[in-house]
Amino acid sequence: MAASPQTTLRPLVAILEELATHPPPPVRGTPLDELRHLLEGAARTAVAGVPAGSLPLRAPKSAIADAIRCARFAAARRSIGFEAGSPDAQRTRRRGVAADVLVAHVLAGGALNEPAAQIVLDAWEARSEHNELEAVADLDDSERTGFDEDCVELAARLRADWMDLQWDADGEGGGARWWPRSQSTAAVALADGDVVITMRPDVELGGPAARLPPALIEVKATALAHDHSFDLNLYALGIGLRDGLAPAAVLHWSPGTGWVELPPVTIEVLESAARRVAHALDVLGSLARGETPEETPGAHCGWCPDAAICPSANPSAQRKGDMR
Repeated sequence: MAASPQTTLRPLVAILEELATHPPPPVRGTPLDELRHLLEGAARTAVAGVPAGSLPLRAPKSAIADAIRCARFAAARRSIGFEAGSPDAQRTRRRGVAADVLVAHVLAGGALNEPAAQIVLDAWEARSEHNELEAVADLDDSERTGFDEDCVELAARLRADWMDLQWDADGEGGGARWWPRSQSTAAVALADGDVVITMRPDVELGGPAARLPPALIEVKATALAHDHSFDLNLYALGIGLRDGLAPAAVLHWSPGTGWVELPPVTIEVLESAARRVAHALDVLGSLARGETPEETPGAHCGWCPDAAICPSANPSAQRKGDMR
């Protein structure tokens, strides 16, 4: 029976200290090579018959996750670009993006002294995230107050849960020795470059360059859900294939729940993730060939742009949590 995620009262510094001194057995070498071979075969099958103008077949994590759920869902989500949605759904999504921005700010050694919302807006400005800036500018007074309050709450929880490490300091107790990275890319090229899988984990710590066991952290504005654990397994696979070494620790953080320690990554977990990615590549290849997408109803129907016209849509599905 697989171990379950465990909410922990331990501070991050204690979690990382245990990881540094008592890491689990590493997953590396031949088992990861075999998973790459599995995906190589799936990639070549996926691009068979795809027009040359549609190559390379790009498979970011979001498209992979959508394709695993439902082919029509994947096609519909890909076609709309920056999502509109209800005000509540947009607030949930924006809160999650703000959490990512504030965590990146902290990991870079930044203080949280100025208004948290302004830190987020400045980051979007620096990154030319015009869609986000325009969406905030269009908020009414009540919605803008909600955005500001969300950022204040996120900053308060970050002070409590992340600042026990000095992220701009090296040495014992310093976070810099863990070489923190935010939104770094894990890219895997397959089928002679005709398929490119890309993932951007929220936070990575340690790893071969830091000479410390690698750790993966998923940052969410909402509590751990099944979809989040699923996403973490995809990220762990991407990191393992990129670095030749899978994460030794996997953590989930949200302002309401704090730190949740997930079971160590095993080759069985990565194999399951790889088989799901292989299925997703098959779906994305069929969409690139212009084939009619199959419909697989489920909880994701609540987020599907085609829900109102899809004959297979689950009428009881509602938007819950943060599906990014």
